[in-house]
Amino acid sequence: KAGQVVQRYDNLVQIDRAVFTAAKQYDFVYLDSIDQGSRWTSDAPFLLVQYMYSTSYPDGVVGGGAASEMVITPTKSFVRTVVFQVPSNLENMPYTSYVNIVAKPGDKNVKMDGKTVTGLNSVYIDSSYSGYRASYVTVGGHTITSDSGIGVYNYGYLYKEAYSWPATTWNNP
Repeated sequence: KAGQVVQRYDNLVQIDRAVFTAAKQYDFVYLDSIDQGSRWTSDAPFLLVQYMYSTSYPDGVVGGGAASEMVITPTKSFVRTVVFQVPSNLENMPYTSYVNIVAKPGDKNVKMDGKTVTGLNSVYIDSSYSGYRASYVTVGGHTITSDSGIGVYNYGYLYKEAYSWPATTWNNP
């Protein structure tokens, strides 16, 4: 909406910073300076999309991966169980796949395929959420569970190919 302010929690200095003020309804901004886990807030609904450059950016040299983007799930839509699948491409080649998990840092029962995620690479987001990254996730189905709700983001790369999507199960409270 016109005048809407979108803020990002800056975990380095631990304050909310206004990063965008909409000049009109359905306004947008593109920011390529965000390189860490973040909490985004506003006084009205907004759509947050993460864009991932292809490997040919910025030098034009083609490598593994293509550009892709993913809608970021709002925390009010986090659920306790997420089931998702890591694909292979049409030639049955496995992607180099990753899963980012956003969960409450105090949750002791955040598990991927029955194993705790606390040993994975983690990123501090704010006092309410932490991020965990599972690397080199295998092709096939996976389940991530939590006591209080999680956001799960699945993405992968091949030569000149990429995929990305939020993994969500909508029907569990």
